[in-house]
Amino acid sequence: MQSLNDFKLRLLDSVESRVLADGTRLIKQTQRAEYLALNPDEQRILDCFTGRLTVQEVLHSLLVAGGRPKIRAFYDLILTALDKGFLVAEGMGAPTAGPRGHAWRFSLNATFAVGLSVLFITAGIVAFAATPFALPQAGSAWLVALVAFSIALSLANAGGGAVLAGFGRQIYLPQIRWNFGMPYFSLDARDAFMGGRRCETLVALQRLAIPFLGIVVGWSVESAGVILGSCAGILAQSCPFGRSAAHDLIYALFRKQHQVPPAAAKFLNTKVITQIFDWKEQLQEEKYFLLYCAYAVGWLGVVLHCATRLLQAYSRDWITTVMAAPNLANWLPMLVVGLFLVILATPLAYLTWLVSRGLGRLAARRFCKAESAVTRTTGEGARLDGETLASFLGQTLLFGQLAPPERRAVATAMKSITVKPGTVIIRERDYGDALFLLYDGAVEVLKETEAGDSEVVAQLGPGDVFGEIALLERGPRSSTVRCRTACHLLALEKHDFDRLLLSTLGAETIKSTVQIGNFLKRNALFADWHPQALLKLSREFKLQSVEKDEQIIHEKQPNDSFFLVYEGEFEVRKGGQRHAVLRAGEFCGEISLLRDGPATADVVALRRGRCLKLNKEQFLKLVSQSFLTGYAIESTFAARLGNARPA
Repeated sequence: MQSLNDFKLRLLDSVESRVLADGTRLIKQTQRAEYLALNPDEQRILDCFTGRLTVQEVLHSLLVAGGRPKIRAFYDLILTALDKGFLVAEGMGAPTAGPRGHAWRFSLNATFAVGLSVLFITAGIVAFAATPFALPQAGSAWLVALVAFSIALSLANAGGGAVLAGFGRQIYLPQIRWNFGMPYFSLDARDAFMGGRRCETLVALQRLAIPFLGIVVGWSVESAGVILGSCAGILAQSCPFGRSAAHDLIYALFRKQHQVPPAAAKFLNTKVITQIFDWKEQLQEEKYFLLYCAYAVGWLGVVLHCATRLLQAYSRDWITTVMAAPNLANWLPMLVVGLFLVILATPLAYLTWLVSRGLGRLAARRFCKAESAVTRTTGEGARLDGETLASFLGQTLLFGQLAPPERRAVATAMKSITVKPGTVIIRERDYGDALFLLYDGAVEVLKETEAGDSEVVAQLGPGDVFGEIALLERGPRSSTVRCRTACHLLALEKHDFDRLLLSTLGAETIKSTVQIGNFLKRNALFADWHPQALLKLSREFKLQSVEKDEQIIHEKQPNDSFFLVYEGEFEVRKGGQRHAVLRAGEFCGEISLLRDGPATADVVALRRGRCLKLNKEQFLKLVSQSFLTGYAIESTFAARLGNARPA
């Protein structure tokens, strides 16, 4: 079977494209109604697929030209583009056709859509305030409420389609659905993505506003059923969970970037409680996440309050009626009472679970640490011979700096542990008690995303050390480490770490060796360097913490430093416009240093992160010391100038 690397892929012609002011490119596969948001680096990669080069040749050309894409990110983008039908190759089959787009007969322009939304919401609130709310008493009135609910949802979706048509967008999958137990009209409004943030906002606003019109109708005809059904429609559209109109509205208004998926519900379920205690940690999408969480909790509170008031007002009369004349018709109120009890229980149960889970995660940092479970339950692995272990320690960057007697003392103090694949050795934010050295096997390092998911940021092999940061800084673990294969670990407990290692080498040496040396060893720029040369270079780099929105390079101003991104994301801007985003392993500042001139762009931290800093004299020594490293930096320098992509 032909591998992916051997295929010659090309970008389809049936692609609609729109470039936003911040440089983001929105693309749509018009035959399948699939969408992607690309940053400038991803745009450059996809533009290389013209059908003349194989995937491997494209990657090689980007590396040689100094583009230096992340290998994993490169293949993730290619696989996503293939799956969504943006790329095609001979022998792989044409992309299957997707849903057919429909033109909408009725359309609303932006001004009219805003005016109607404001009018409907205002009139609905006024009508609701002017009408004493009463639940229907007859079965026919409850049927009217169900019909009104169905109509409210149908008109809301139709109104969203009219706004889409006003922006010249397509409507997909118009159909009758039964999701809420009643038939109602629905459609797929995701084509608002190509209309931009304004289109997404107005579609969501229109869907949210139209059910308020039902309250006005119910007030005018004095129908409790119509008012109840319209309120249920508002409840469904304003629900923060799922892709409701309210969530879409918050997402469209407050997210910063198009590449961010609507993941605030995940943040609410996993991180909101811990984020309250970690308030100093800034989030790139902080406004979107926190406003969503505040809205979700407020919505649950309103539902709980309304259900409580209604239950208090009606339950006694309903129970008296049923007990006085028990028949089938009189049992309907009791069913309504049961429904209100469920509504009361659900928000309370969810909020209880949310708080308990968050507090549990906070408590686990100190009292249920992952590493304690590893050392306690897995048992010791095969005990290594002291001389064998001391010899192995001498081949590592960190322990190789110790004298032979000191290495033997460390070898004696180390605990040998075997761990099964998939085991979490240390967990992010736990408080650590040991340093770990990987003797055999492979582990992956994971960082928690803003939304609460975990993503792999590095892979470690034999000889790599992890867990030192928490011991040096007396703080929580900065990442999670999980076994990819069966592993043989060597653990040095904190008191032995302080006695045998910290007192001998010092904190700065340990930090620069493990954090910087191991990071450089995994970077393609220094792949050919000897361990001792890497160790010397790691002492010259300075690890600098950078806060969100902090600027490390200023356009048209002198720059005397070379920066290598260690952690986080840094945006490259020229004339206020985004040109690129630098991530771990990428660098900046080389243009001004090699040209001996002012910086050609601003470089700003998108979130809190860290970078390795080298002054001008050390940088010039670096590029002259290693031919391959100097060539790679110079190639990137030339490519950035040639593509007008400053750094």
